[in-house]
Amino acid sequence: IVLHGRRVVVPSADRRPPIESEADFLVVDPSRGCVVIEVKGGTDIGADEEGWFSIDSRGNRKSIKEPAAQAQRVMHTMMAYVARLRGNRAPSWERRMGWGVAFPDFEVGASPDAGLPREMLLDRRDLESPREALERMFDAHGIERRPMGEEALRLLLDALRPCFLLMRPLASRRQASSAPRPELSTNFIFDMSSTTCR
Repeated sequence: IVLHGRRVVVPSADRRPPIESEADFLVVDPSRGCVVIEVKGGTDIGADEEGWFSIDSRGNRKSIKEPAAQAQRVMHTMMAYVARLRGNRAPSWERRMGWGVAFPDFEVGASPDAGLPREMLLDRRDLESPREALERMFDAHGIERRPMGEEALRLLLDALRPCFLLMRPLASRRQASSAPRPELSTNFIFDMSSTTCR
């Protein structure tokens, strides 16, 4: 299961500002766990005494965030978000979350940085066998090779890909329409409130 561009916000608490994060990709594997993947593209990517940077096709240099630290922050924010939804109880799958960085336009040999092991990287060659690259990421994080369990998987997916429907009150919808007022039974109202989406 792959979720793209999943953004979460952990509201402020104890006078701390809210924490905002967005995962480029969140890959959920029911047989292992989940990994947050930060994607960095561009013509060239590097790091020097000024920090990480990318260079576009016109030769323009742009400072970028350190990809490994960015992926780690997103992972921890995701865990805090789900824990908050569960009354600040640590989720049972917490030790099954990891992170990785993807450089889809490049071929990476050895680890490019002390904070970015090669095992946690996905490069252009890895796109030919992404399953192997993801297994390598799970292994690098010490995530066990056993299923998450249905309940843990449901809790994670319900939190990170919510399904909802916002409806205007019936009175305001009636004002916008000249149709006669419908007669609603108690059973009809109950059926509407218990609707779930899959």
